[in-house]
Amino acid sequence: MHCVLEGVFKQLLLYWFSSEYNVYEFYLGRHRKRIDEMLMKIHVPHDFGRKPRTLEDMSFFKATEYHDMMFYYMLPLVRHCLPVDHFHHFAVLVTAISILLSQPTFTEVDKAAMLLKYFVKEMESLYGATAMTMNVHNLCHLAQQVKDNGPLWSNSMFPFENMVKELGYLYSGTKNTGDQIVRKFQFRQQLARSHHCSNEIIEKFAVQLRLRRNRSIRDNIVKVAEDVSYFLPMEQEVLLRGTGGGYDIHGH
Repeated sequence: MHCVLEGVFKQLLLYWFSSEYNVYEFYLGRHRKRIDEMLMKIHVPHDFGRKPRTLEDMSFFKATEYHDMMFYYMLPLVRHCLPVDHFHHFAVLVTAISILLSQPTFTEVDKAAMLLKYFVKEMESLYGATAMTMNVHNLCHLAQQVKDNGPLWSNSMFPFENMVKELGYLYSGTKNTGDQIVRKFQFRQQLARSHHCSNEIIEKFAVQLRLRRNRSIRDNIVKVAEDVSYFLPMEQEVLLRGTGGGYDIHGH
């Protein structure tokens, strides 16, 4: 994510579309309007997380948007306006990373390593010495990383970034957010381990937790199990009622 998408690929986009580089042959600013128009005409499949945005919003792109732009949109969009050497250079990067994102054999990994070494080698001659950033250098190590740790998707940062959204459900307001996250996360762990709650109860309770942002927290503390209590933001029709040693969820 950070090395390729938000690193090298973002760097290339800046070279192509930033007015700072308008004197170079690879500058595509004069084609920007036409490229934006073509982007807006793209109808993506329903499983794409985001629709294409214009290059005007490039500084606000998420990592998934850089991913889609690099692997699906950009090659056909710049095919007829980017100089041939620069276009082939970019295509080499897309090909190599695509291989490493699949389930490559060792032979395919070696092929990707060769392509990435070529890409890094040509980077300076096409974009200048200042283009040789740490992210560009790190491309040389990606193939070995795949041999040691598996395909790039298996150790990508995307799952960890996605977890940030889940953490957002564990706090409200701006005070003591760290304490809120730890307390509610520990509560969920304890709830899952509790012998007093069935899977059905936990499932229903988890559903109600997801609705808490639109509910006010009750003043009373609800005891879910012997060692688990919580300020429960439940819907009015869902109640916790003591039944012997444990508790059940009942709807009205």
